[in-house]
Amino acid sequence: MARALIIANGEIRDYDWHRNQILPGDYIICADGGANHARILGVTPDLVVGDMDSINPELAVDLAAQGCEFVRYPRDKDETDTGLAVQYALARSGNPVIIMGGIGPRLDHTLANVSLLAAYAGKANLVLINEFTQLRVGGGSMVVDGRPGDQISLLPLTEEVSGITTAGLKWSLQNAVFRLGNPYGVSNELVGKEARITWERGLLMVIKARDTSRD
Repeated sequence: MARALIIANGEIRDYDWHRNQILPGDYIICADGGANHARILGVTPDLVVGDMDSINPELAVDLAAQGCEFVRYPRDKDETDTGLAVQYALARSGNPVIIMGGIGPRLDHTLANVSLLAAYAGKANLVLINEFTQLRVGGGSMVVDGRPGDQISLLPLTEEVSGITTAGLKWSLQNAVFRLGNPYGVSNELVGKEARITWERGLLMVIKARDTSRD
């Protein structure tokens, strides 16, 4: 089953970097105005979903002529456009679901997307990415790939996350407990190409900040 790639309508600065993350065979879904990003990235989405208040109208006509499917929702709805895109991604494609354009200056939109990751933790592998950051939320275990020196931050999303054990990080943890309001899991580091993180209870947000100093 093809990997799902969602292009949301948040901030994309480095289009070249994002273009290189798109793999042949990806099932591409644009959340409304994410289609404007898709045009700059040079890809034609398989599906555009949302209330269509952000997509360039001329682009919508052009994409429809190319066979792109549109699913329109009323503006007064209970889901965000990105949330709808995730539903279609999981129904039509598979894991992982990569979300680009989901991190940006609108903190409310970014946090809404983080809440989506939390809602699907343990059910699906959703990943928020940009050229600096990879963000995931899990309910028990996670493997993080990267390069030595990449910073890894572990933050609890529930009142307590317990039984945290890590391998492959500079400051290792053994059966640790994280609590909201005490973010001492910030800015750990990969010592190799992979870190393994397990925990017994709670939702844990894992953020990888890419070491760009050697690019």
